[in-house]
Amino acid sequence: MTNLSFLPTSDEDNHKELLKSELERMVNILKQLGAEKVVLFGSYARGRTDLYTDIDLIVVMNSDLPFVERIAYIYRKLTPQVDSDILVYSPREWLQMQDRPFIQNALNEGKLLYEKTTT
Repeated sequence: MTNLSFLPTSDEDNHKELLKSELERMVNILKQLGAEKVVLFGSYARGRTDLYTDIDLIVVMNSDLPFVERIAYIYRKLTPQVDSDILVYSPREWLQMQDRPFIQNALNEGKLLYEKTTT
């Protein structure tokens, strides 16, 4: 019997394409909402694209909403079509958190997807 389990299944191929298109869609919406920075971290940033892969994002944007309400607002606007974990920080919160191990790890392994340029 031949073992072909190492070959991607069509479900895995579909999920890989969905992850890519969903990430592009979400980043475009975040830009429209005024995001200053979008960082992809976690398994997808490390190159994993299997059926258990989700999209982990850090978003930096101005907002007067409390942290939890801010995240809920972004989820309502994005309506992710794949499992997603999205953390939304104000620029001030982001600066204050730069030395935290979680943020350092996310920045070291992550990918900067978008950063607003000032002109």
